[in-house]
Amino acid sequence: MDFENEKNITIFTHPLIQHKISILRDKKTGTNEFRKLVEEIAMLEGFEALSDSYRGKKGDDSRTQYGSRTSLVDAAG
Repeated sequence: MDFENEKNITIFTHPLIQHKISILRDKKTGTNEFRKLVEEIAMLEGFEALSDSYRGKKGDDSRTQYGSRTSLVDAAG
C-alpha cells in the first residue's frame, strides 16, 4: 500500500523517532521501557506534526493578541 499519498496518514521520517520505534519493536524490550518509549515517541510525533503549523511560510506576517511577527524560516525546513 502506498502510504505517501494518503491524506489521513502522517509519515514521520525523523531519525530519532525511527530509532525509538526500532527499540520499541525489539522482542527484548521490557514493559517499563516500552511504556517510556511510547510516551517519548508520542511527544516527538506531536512536536513534528505541529512544527509546520507554528513556523508558517517564510515572509508571512502573523497577527496575534501580543502583536505581529514575520516568519524568518521556510515551513519546509
